[in-house]
Amino acid sequence: GTLPVRLGRAGMRTCAVLLVAFTATGAYIFYNTNVLNTYRTSDDVVRLALDYEQAYRQYEALPQPRITDVKIDLDIFPAERRYEARGTYVIENKTDAPIPQVHVGYGLDTIVRSQQLEGGSLVASDERLLHYIWQFDAPLEPRERRTLTFVVARENPGFRNASNVSSVVFNGTFFNNLESMPVLGFNSRRMLQDRATRRRYDLAPIDRMPPLEDDAAAGRNYIVADPDWMTFEATVSTSGDQIAIAPGTLQREWEENGRRYFHYRMDTPILNFYAFLSARYEVTEEQADGVRLQVFH
Repeated sequence: GTLPVRLGRAGMRTCAVLLVAFTATGAYIFYNTNVLNTYRTSDDVVRLALDYEQAYRQYEALPQPRITDVKIDLDIFPAERRYEARGTYVIENKTDAPIPQVHVGYGLDTIVRSQQLEGGSLVASDERLLHYIWQFDAPLEPRERRTLTFVVARENPGFRNASNVSSVVFNGTFFNNLESMPVLGFNSRRMLQDRATRRRYDLAPIDRMPPLEDDAAAGRNYIVADPDWMTFEATVSTSGDQIAIAPGTLQREWEENGRRYFHYRMDTPILNFYAFLSARYEVTEEQADGVRLQVFH
């Protein structure tokens, strides 16, 4: 048989303390992963991609307006690992036929605070997959332009069960627009990409490049389908001890209420793929043939 184990008062107190600590730790982990954040397993992530493809791939070839101009006002809060962006897209019908609807989508975990399409009404709102369908009050005619305005945010409270967000950090923020800025039309990047996983769900593989005979694909660039070339301008604020960087030439820099602001503008059109950075950079600078060169590191 086994000998009984007798715990003295000190041992009982130790066990009680350990039990309280164990319970508190579990509660703290649960609060962060299930209350402050959405708990997703790998199967949940796959299911979201499957549901998105099943619901919206039918619109993949639907003619959509193209983005011609982007203006972003972005506030980065590194100490809180969050940011908020207010943006305006100018969109144009570059086809030869009227366009009655616009599909607008956002990356998962984006907080969509508001959005408004000039001359349009929201007719479908999928909050789970963050896909929205706007109906023009009158179809957008060829070469006609409208504006899409939006306010989005990204917050990273506590910690997740897996895949913690590393794009907004205390020192070294780096993220691109596809994380949270709106994308027009069906976003093929949100489909399941792995061939083995697609086979498991009886889905056809995705071509790495479209066939040469695909005329519709020839009208899209290789990153996203919603722009051709577009103008770009951004004002980015960050904490007072950091430097914020965005595409373009720095037009102005100033401080206000303990924060630093940087206004950038591109002097040539770009594709709809751009990044924002913020960190406590050291700056190395020199002049070469009258050109000011800077390296941020």
